[in-house]
Order: sequence, then C-alpha cells, then structure tokens
Amino acid sequence: MYVQGRDILAGPTGRALVKVHGRRPRTVVCRYAYEELLLAEAAHISADSYAFRPD
Repeated sequence: MYVQGRDILAGPTGRALVKVHGRRPRTVVCRYAYEELLLAEAAHISADSYAFRPD
C-alpha cells in the first residue's frame, strides 16, 4: 500500500483516517497507537510525498 500525504486526514472526531485506493477504495480508521504519529507526519509532508510505501 502506498500512502501519500493527501491520503491521511483527521476525521470529525479527531481520529486519523487513511484513504485506501485500488480495487476496493475505502477510508479506514487508523489504529489508536499510530494515529498521533500518522497525523503529525501528514502535517509535515506535501500532499504528493509518501508517508510510507512498501519496498
């Protein structure tokens, strides 16, 4: 899964949401343990930059 800055957003309750692309596009809620880190990362990268990607 490739996740770019534009794919990470804060939901209405402040939870981190990640847009998943592909055959089954959907938005998923991030695990609580990672949401603060993920939202912080998204705030510091451009929309086109990758937050993470598989090697």
